[in-house]
Amino acid sequence: MRWLPFAALCLLTACASANPTPRAAAPPPASIGSEEASSTPAPEPAPPPEPEPEPELDPVAAAIARAFIERLTVWTRADGTRVLSRRCREGPVDCEARLRTFARLIVATARRHELDPYLFAALAMRESGLNPASLGARGEAGIVQLHPRGAGRDMRYVNDSGYRDACQSQLDACQGPVLERGATYLAQAIRDCGGLEAGLGKYASGHCTTRGVHPRRVLQERQQLRRLGRP
Repeated sequence: MRWLPFAALCLLTACASANPTPRAAAPPPASIGSEEASSTPAPEPAPPPEPEPEPELDPVAAAIARAFIERLTVWTRADGTRVLSRRCREGPVDCEARLRTFARLIVATARRHELDPYLFAALAMRESGLNPASLGARGEAGIVQLHPRGAGRDMRYVNDSGYRDACQSQLDACQGPVLERGATYLAQAIRDCGGLEAGLGKYASGHCTTRGVHPRRVLQERQQLRRLGRP
């Protein structure tokens, strides 16, 4: 009966082949990049860009800016901080920064046309109160109130209300070209009329005259700005 052990061995081998030992199931593949995502922290958001610093004002522009701020101050708190006019402080940009920008533009433009910067600043103050959104009764626009049928007849700021509205969110309110045209007109009026007061009269009325209150008020405003601008 020597065949029995052999037969038994064959049976055991066959059973083992028919019932193999089960293997442990392989873990499902991880999604691509999941390991890196779980081990690498999310990048921090970039900080907002720093605002560009304002250009430094020259002494005359700085003095006129001080005078503008003083003129538009409605009261001073106990701690010494100023409260500017509601229209200015509730505007779309920082009020004092805008006034400094206007002072810089006014001084640079006046010098190009050989005008007294304080005179040109006084004109802007009397014409609009330095409100770039101000509109006159006959459609005058800009801080020096250009007339749509006069000095401002071909000016986009004067004739395009959509453009004018969009400019209000800019620090300079697009007043560079407006001031350039106003200074050109005023300088020519002074030459044509042969004197400062008559030239101011022409700027306001279209003809050389010393009558009316406008020339006198502009000259008084110039004196006040000079006084307020002293350090």
